[in-house]
Amino acid sequence: MPAYEGLRRGLPILGLLAVIMAGCEFLGLDEADDTKPPIKKNVTSPPPTTDPRVSETVQPTLQLKIGEGHNVRVQDCYVRLIPAASDRPAVLQIASYASPETESFPSIFISANAPADDMKAIVGQSLTARIFITDKQEGTVWHTADDVPANITVRNADDAGRVTGTIIDGVLHNSSTSTQTPVSGRFDGKLQR
Repeated sequence: MPAYEGLRRGLPILGLLAVIMAGCEFLGLDEADDTKPPIKKNVTSPPPTTDPRVSETVQPTLQLKIGEGHNVRVQDCYVRLIPAASDRPAVLQIASYASPETESFPSIFISANAPADDMKAIVGQSLTARIFITDKQEGTVWHTADDVPANITVRNADDAGRVTGTIIDGVLHNSSTSTQTPVSGRFDGKLQR
């Protein structure tokens, strides 16, 4: 069942929901271990992007720190800026999958209203965002509350379509229990056109 269909008003649904954690152990999360390689998914990743100012190729990643040192890091990061329409503002979406057909798990979906239709125009601005994360299709959903969103900031958007940023001040809620846990993170993805 597509998640947050109303949020996107008929645009392709990035079917997410079913957020995770039940203690985070089932995701194979280790205490503050940023040295582990990202989880490789069964979907085709976008090609690595090259920033003209950097000589090495960069692989897209999306990483969340959940609770006290638990990390979810996936090797796919898709960024989309959906233009404003007459009935809604522009929407910035960051996800661990390109479309519902290619979704794999763990699955992360982030959505924020944006003040402009141009990625470079939102660089440096703090945006309030909803975060959803799940370990499996029918699993428990961990999400930020409507009235207590996380803050994201796009730190850089280059001409090659590479978009980087940070996630701070978020609190995830378990969809099945009253459990809460803090969340922060970073993303380095390819802008989807």
